[in-house]
Amino acid sequence: YILFGYDVYIKLKEIGKKYDVVHTHQASSFLLYFFKNRFKDTKFVHTIHGSPVAYKKVPIKSISNFKDVLYAYFFNRYVCKKADAIITVSSEGKQEAIKNFRVSEDKVHFIPTGVDVNVFKHKNLRKYIDVLYVGRFAVKKNLLLLLDVIYSLKKEFSNISVYLVGGSKDDDDYNRIMEKIKILNLEKNVKILFSLQQDK
Repeated sequence: YILFGYDVYIKLKEIGKKYDVVHTHQASSFLLYFFKNRFKDTKFVHTIHGSPVAYKKVPIKSISNFKDVLYAYFFNRYVCKKADAIITVSSEGKQEAIKNFRVSEDKVHFIPTGVDVNVFKHKNLRKYIDVLYVGRFAVKKNLLLLLDVIYSLKKEFSNISVYLVGGSKDDDDYNRIMEKIKILNLEKNVKILFSLQQDK
């Protein structure tokens, strides 16, 4: 993890090409930014895919978790200071980056996650799912909050149908999420589907 950025730097130098843009997606690329000045006329862009201040939102369950979250914060902060431009995938993330990393607002750009309309086409299907979540089973995805919302909605819509798709029993928070479903008595409302093929 620590040396990932250095390994990328070595690989880029071995390839030996001139790059217009280098686009990074992980805080672990921070060592690459240490060598940024060695790439003349190259712009560096960094995308933050989660919250820049996840350490404030994600429950810390172990020393390992604590280190991971802390590393992500400080390394992201360093990368964002050095990057020529920053992309966030939410407007909230943009404001958090500006405030917590103290970077210029002009430097941070909110670009929502895109959808390939050639793959995901609108179809007139009979609706039997009220709420659909697609992603891994992780607390930092706000799944616990989603379940709380479903619990509240169930009081008015007793047959609300919710599908959680794409996670795995190996995900860090799988057991915690399943326990929450049981505590809230949502077993009949929430269906779990593990990873599916894209055409499904």
